[in-house]
Amino acid sequence: MRETKADLWTIPAEGRTLRAVTTNGHITRFGRCVMGRGCAREARDRFPGLDRKLAGLLAKHGNRPMRLMRLPDGSDLASFPVKRHWKQRADPDLIESSARLLAQIADRFQYERIFLPRPGCGNGRLSWTVVRERIEPLLDDRFVILSFQVAAEHSRKGATP
Repeated sequence: MRETKADLWTIPAEGRTLRAVTTNGHITRFGRCVMGRGCAREARDRFPGLDRKLAGLLAKHGNRPMRLMRLPDGSDLASFPVKRHWKQRADPDLIESSARLLAQIADRFQYERIFLPRPGCGNGRLSWTVVRERIEPLLDDRFVILSFQVAAEHSRKGATP
């Protein structure tokens, strides 16, 4: 497992690439997965209907990592569950299970690079130190863990990268 600062959507895909978004398993009464914050929201906003598609897969297969779609750059998109319900804190046991299953998906579909934002460390309110201890033994060097790069507009407003 490697770590870098980068944007999930602009880091270049090389070879067979998988991009994962952290998700939860809650389906609304309108048949949509809640994708309201972080990289899940970015994915929902970039790819209309993704929240419905993920909800259907959740209903059929449960709250587990799943390949969702092929992206315009040729990489694939997958879900990476960190919570059961969007209001909860991230669950370290679920993150560990998701890491194991994502590694199996990477092997099965022969992905050469897998990009994953720090799971459970944003809206999930977990410490990266705690999460890293749980997933590092499970993820080989194909996995690149991303910490978000501060956008240029935020830098101009005084934020530090």
